[in-house]
Amino acid sequence: MKGIKLNRHVNSLNENYYLILTSNSIEKEAVNRVIHPKRNLDINIDNLGASIGMIEDAFIIHVTGTSGVSNTLSISTVANRLLEKESFPRPKLILLVGLCWGNPKKCAVGDTILSTTIISMNNQTASSEGIIYNAKTHNSVLILDNDHTSSLANKNGYTVKIGELASLEMLLTSTKIRDNIIDSFPTVLGGEMEAFALIPSHLNTPWLIIKTVSDCGCDDFNRGSQDLAANNMASLIPLLLPEINSNNNLEFSVSNPESLCLVDELIGKMINLDKSLFNSDTLNDYLNNKVGPQLIIKLSQYTSGVEYDYEFPYMLCDLLLEITQNSFRHGGASKVSITFNPTNVSLVEDKMAFDVSAIKGNRGGYQAWIKVKEKYVDTGELSYSVNGRSQKISLLKINKLFRKIIDDCSASVIPSTVRSGFVSEVLSVNESCSEIYVDVTNIFMSSRRLDIANDIRKMLSQGKYVYVSCKNESEVQTYKDYFSENLDKLRIFVG
Repeated sequence: MKGIKLNRHVNSLNENYYLILTSNSIEKEAVNRVIHPKRNLDINIDNLGASIGMIEDAFIIHVTGTSGVSNTLSISTVANRLLEKESFPRPKLILLVGLCWGNPKKCAVGDTILSTTIISMNNQTASSEGIIYNAKTHNSVLILDNDHTSSLANKNGYTVKIGELASLEMLLTSTKIRDNIIDSFPTVLGGEMEAFALIPSHLNTPWLIIKTVSDCGCDDFNRGSQDLAANNMASLIPLLLPEINSNNNLEFSVSNPESLCLVDELIGKMINLDKSLFNSDTLNDYLNNKVGPQLIIKLSQYTSGVEYDYEFPYMLCDLLLEITQNSFRHGGASKVSITFNPTNVSLVEDKMAFDVSAIKGNRGGYQAWIKVKEKYVDTGELSYSVNGRSQKISLLKINKLFRKIIDDCSASVIPSTVRSGFVSEVLSVNESCSEIYVDVTNIFMSSRRLDIANDIRKMLSQGKYVYVSCKNESEVQTYKDYFSENLDKLRIFVG
């Protein structure tokens, strides 16, 4: 799947996302596991990985570089370059996350440090008395409820310490030097290598450091605990962010038209689910809280004044979630994919599928099926079939309507009108139609596309519903960008 171009979504992201920064591949992989949905992101700056996605109900941009500041690909350098660009959307919160060394008097390996205070120690003087750290302290405007945040982490099996972090470009593998730092700055919980070069330039933006102790910076330094530490760090991000948002009145939107356009592109044509994303206790929470909102967004594309009603996405969402839950919980599935096609929705798993139409009892799956059956299947608007590992819900109402609209209400380009300078319309339509079908699969020139888009905009202003058939997903996104404010009156799809 192609990456997302940042410049398409600057407006929806500005002051409406978390910027997460990591400095090695272990940290990157751990963070990427908690971002869902997730796509690669083109940020037009060299980096070691950039992605965009969602955690909970907020957008995430995740960028990876190297540690320290000396390398041109260091995460602090990459982040500073990004944040200096006027075209780069402003984050609502900067999260510098990863691994750190811990003060053995205050932390153990595996503990996670949350810090809104760094002591920048990279400016040093070598004297006859040894190394003198010319330290500067920097504080975030972010507010943490220390007791409640620590308690929330503890209840979920994590140990969180909140306090100061030392920051300097030094891979600390010396007990003597570490103890010298601790003796000079006894309040620090540990230290890391990136914040000193990043934070001072962005003091007006809320920031938070989340780093898990992977070693104690001592003579017997080793990297054996880095994977575990990175997983602890990443798992705490979705757990703690709602609490942090609440304490600081940070609000994010994924429901306005521009944001929904980005969410739709993030999800794409298919939702892929893997049992590694949850356990038996969290399966229902995961499906309801994370997958459910994505399904509603995708299924809502099938609703309009002449297709399926406003209840349709919610009722079909219920059924798809119950089928998916049963596939994982009772069918032994490890993977399930849900695909959204123009005239059907399919669900494929890696085990033999259960025929939901044969379900018995009165539990959730049965109730969801009966509601869909009575309202849509029995009335001929949907059909359900199962074949091996695949289940398909055919959207019969869309088939019938599209045939009539295509036959009677298709728009066509009037010859010699595009960019002619003498006429105001380029599309010929049946004025009696309230739904218009526009086929743009043979439109190759941007100028032609823009004129057609202008005519579509006029149709929308007249209260018409417009179907736009495109040649590929890239073109779908182009037209969605044109009409980000009117997507509720449009259905744009690959024809």
